[in-house]
Amino acid sequence: MDQHLVRGMPRLNEVVFLHRPSRSLIITDLAFSFGVETRGLLRFIMKFNGGLDRFSPSRFTQSIMKDRAAVRASIDHILRWDFDRIIVGHGNNIETGGREVFRAAFAFLP
Repeated sequence: MDQHLVRGMPRLNEVVFLHRPSRSLIITDLAFSFGVETRGLLRFIMKFNGGLDRFSPSRFTQSIMKDRAAVRASIDHILRWDFDRIIVGHGNNIETGGREVFRAAFAFLP
């Protein structure tokens, strides 16, 4: 497995992994993927935090990005990996098209 420490977010210290045989990117808190089926307090929190019904970094995650250029460099590094699936620590996995979903989620970075 390949690994990469996402730079520019020292409070998060996110390490992402690539499992080459399955072409799976494995993340924990870098982005969330809660769907419309999410209920209760979690639904309210994710809607408020910008992470409901889409794969994206939360508003909180974006707020702790201290060096956006460094985060962008890490995202670009990850995008050079060959992955199709994203396994998330929170929410629904992205089963296909993960690379493009990941690219779109971080398009806000310069």
